[in-house]
Amino acid sequence: MQRLLFKSIAVALGAFTISACGSAPEDLGSEPDLLASMGEPAEAEVAETEVVAEMDVAGVRVTFLRVTEPNGAQRVVLQEMGPMNVMVSPTRDLAMARGRTALEVFLALSPDDAQVPAALEETHEAQARGLGREDVTSVIDIDFELPTVVEKSSATCDDWVFATMGGDYSITNKKRIEEATGIDDLITDWTTSSTTVGACNESATETGDVLAYYIFQPSQADLRREIDQNGLQARGVRWIRYGALSPMPPGSRGRWFNYSFHPAEMCNGLICTVAPTKYAVQATLLPGHLFRLRTAHVARNPE
Repeated sequence: MQRLLFKSIAVALGAFTISACGSAPEDLGSEPDLLASMGEPAEAEVAETEVVAEMDVAGVRVTFLRVTEPNGAQRVVLQEMGPMNVMVSPTRDLAMARGRTALEVFLALSPDDAQVPAALEETHEAQARGLGREDVTSVIDIDFELPTVVEKSSATCDDWVFATMGGDYSITNKKRIEEATGIDDLITDWTTSSTTVGACNESATETGDVLAYYIFQPSQADLRREIDQNGLQARGVRWIRYGALSPMPPGSRGRWFNYSFHPAEMCNGLICTVAPTKYAVQATLLPGHLFRLRTAHVARNPE
């Protein structure tokens, strides 16, 4: 029997969330009732992805991915992979703790004469709105010193995924799967917040595929229209695969950071209409080998 991906996940009959861009979006919690199965992994739509920049920071590979959704919309996601025992994470220190956009993260990690990818400039304002800024056009200059590599024999998956090391933002809605084997997945609640999803390979062998997905919650109008036409599938309920780390070496960790994305066309002044989203990470590992999955929301601290 084939295993269903995300078999317990469904789409709620609900409208998009309206949030003020000047404050942190609220997490929406779980959906009330099952509506439709998400189907097999092969049925997920695959977003077009392009590596627009990539760099090594103290042994950690940071990748800036331009993701083009099936409807043509574009966003930028941060991808990071490094050894478990090296507690260095530019994504954590810059994007998660300080609330910096992908453009600002790139500038902080690059030499002064580096050529800036257009995708980072194009998505900067939408990411700044999602981070709760009132000034979305300014680019914040960050004085960031490359961290010293510190190896920790006792480093855990929580130390890496769930730590923000201080700053203006905190980790909320933490979810864990411990000692995953075979094929397993972990999924966030519906949220309009930024999120991080990650995996830690604590076994002595490399993994198979480690994949990242998201799915938008459809509006009532779209949902009812699709049900009327098809009787089964609603617009927006198909998962979209946007990331892959294949394989992950033994003793490594990988993660994606997804910015809450508020394009100008979805906003009227400080008020934005944002589609709640679920994010997921799935991994494949040989039975009997230790693997951990983590997901969390990232929320701005109250002022």
